[in-house]
Amino acid sequence: MIRLIATDVDGTLVPESSNQLDPAYFEAIRQLTQAGIFVVVATGRHMDSTQRLFEPVADQIYFICDNGAITGRIDELMRACSLGDDLFQELLDDAMCLKECTVLVTTADCSYTTMDADDEFIHLLRDEYRFTIHQTEDLRSLKGVIKFSLYHDSDIVGQTSLLLQKWEKRLHGVLAGRCWLDFMASHVSKESALEYLIQKLSVSKDEIITFGDHMNDMGMIRMAGRFGCAVANARPECRLAAGRIIPSMEDKGVLQILHQLIENGGDIK
Repeated sequence: MIRLIATDVDGTLVPESSNQLDPAYFEAIRQLTQAGIFVVVATGRHMDSTQRLFEPVADQIYFICDNGAITGRIDELMRACSLGDDLFQELLDDAMCLKECTVLVTTADCSYTTMDADDEFIHLLRDEYRFTIHQTEDLRSLKGVIKFSLYHDSDIVGQTSLLLQKWEKRLHGVLAGRCWLDFMASHVSKESALEYLIQKLSVSKDEIITFGDHMNDMGMIRMAGRFGCAVANARPECRLAAGRIIPSMEDKGVLQILHQLIENGGDIK
């Protein structure tokens, strides 16, 4: 029997950066939590953006945000993992040399970018993702950074491959959607946050089902074994890692599985 559901958001439930979720998901979440099944949203988004997207049921679910750097509930911060101030400063020096990319720095409370970030980028964050975003002339003054992101609208892999290679043994760098590269502390991932959470909730790995579509979802997909699900539109690597392939985001594949769980009392074929 499934006792915990963990799902990615962008590319899995909604198109990337969307601020609207089909209300049918809210009703499914209500029914699942009333049946005693834990629901976890595991995303690269910041907590404020995620809670706004899930506002009708935000008090009923758990959140793994910023690719595992933040874990908690709407009224409880359970865990926050920072990069460390020295590593942040060094990474910032390297990243500022990538003139074609835009920097986004995230703390537990807010997200920050530079004063010269273009209007399209600010619109993406503020109006689509619905982040709380501040522009600053002094990113170096920030403390307690939990995630460091680079954005490029068409070639994030090509623009950042050397940087990712340089830092791969010191921080956890992962592609998070088609335009983003995220760096977190070396031990931080959606998978590690989910491990932490299931221990807190006394749930075993064979009682979880997970959903995702991208590289930052692969750990938690593998973690669920045969119940690790990739949507049909997922990256090829993600589909290979999955225990099963479900219908695409566009076909609301996750919602179909949630309805099966509701109808079968937590069981799934």
